[in-house]
Amino acid sequence: MICRDNTDALQGTDWYDDTSALPNDWDELLPPNHYLSRASLEYNSDIQLPDIEYYYVSLRKNGKLKALVAFQVLSLRPYHLNTTTLSSAYKKIWLLFIRIGNPRLLVAGNLFRHDVASVFYDQEWGSFQVFDWYLLVLDRLRERCKAQAVLVKDVPDPLVDYFHHNAPKYLLLRNDISMKMAIPQEWSSLKDYEAELKHKYAQRFRKARKVWQQLQVRELDAEEVGTYSKSIFELYSQVAQHQPLSLGLLNASYLPVLKKQASDALCVWGIFEKDQMIAFASAWQSASRLDMFYIGFNYELKDSYQLYFNILFFALDQAISRGKSELVLGRTALEAKARLGCKPEYLNTFLLVKSPLVTYLLSRVQQRLGTKGQEWERRHPFKA
Repeated sequence: MICRDNTDALQGTDWYDDTSALPNDWDELLPPNHYLSRASLEYNSDIQLPDIEYYYVSLRKNGKLKALVAFQVLSLRPYHLNTTTLSSAYKKIWLLFIRIGNPRLLVAGNLFRHDVASVFYDQEWGSFQVFDWYLLVLDRLRERCKAQAVLVKDVPDPLVDYFHHNAPKYLLLRNDISMKMAIPQEWSSLKDYEAELKHKYAQRFRKARKVWQQLQVRELDAEEVGTYSKSIFELYSQVAQHQPLSLGLLNASYLPVLKKQASDALCVWGIFEKDQMIAFASAWQSASRLDMFYIGFNYELKDSYQLYFNILFFALDQAISRGKSELVLGRTALEAKARLGCKPEYLNTFLLVKSPLVTYLLSRVQQRLGTKGQEWERRHPFKA
């Protein structure tokens, strides 16, 4: 345990930097199989993702747990930004910033998932009281872990309005979007999807699916995910290296450990050219939806097999065949997902930056983004 806070505003708040120090009654407040359960937090911590530290906070009133929160702290490194598109001057500025500033980002949430709740509290406790305590915790923990910024993601619904109206230092990140598709109940296969496409989009779909038929796709069990862990990580890394910004990176243990922990909820597929894995896809499934997770592919074969688009079509195929009512494809590559037929869900993600100047510059950039239409917004693949 880091310490117990007995100041008036945070009285009863305990701080931990290791799951082994969590109190014996930690799980008693939580519903079954919650992300914040001791076992889940231990699994995630044991993976030892690079550049990530974990912190946990609890609140007690009259001896009973009232709230639990999990945090991550990311130490930014040169490789988190893809500098290949930067001028030499900007590249030097970035490297100097990392070397001198040693910047750290406090994350209220999970950098690698958007389907988990990192805050849980007794519902009898008023939501504004929770919000007020949560802000104090964020401020205190930012000081303790020497973070230059705080990212608050996947905010619980009851707290969203309070962040909008009662947290002026926190900047709403505009255009933080998750792409989703509602799946009509009458669809029983991809043929039903194809029948709804406009001619141009249907032609592209058939062309992509034709080359996909040359590959073999197999769902992997936990043992196989472990066996192919090196290939999976190498394929993931090829995709990650092409991202402009990666706030946190996986390691080879990540998917094997998660698959072992949640063998039914997490699906992992290997995509093979003959006996060689050239791509993989993963997704979390619940009763009603399929939520795509990490993917990876061989960049040299990306275009010849249209791997990215075919993985999207494959995800839709799986969602339909498994009887899901919703497919979630997440935050990246908005135009490709709009071409599939996805619609945006605007997320509530907030950022606090210690520097007032940086905050001002970010707000100006956000204002510009908010006034410009984007290409993905003009993609409408379905017939009227």
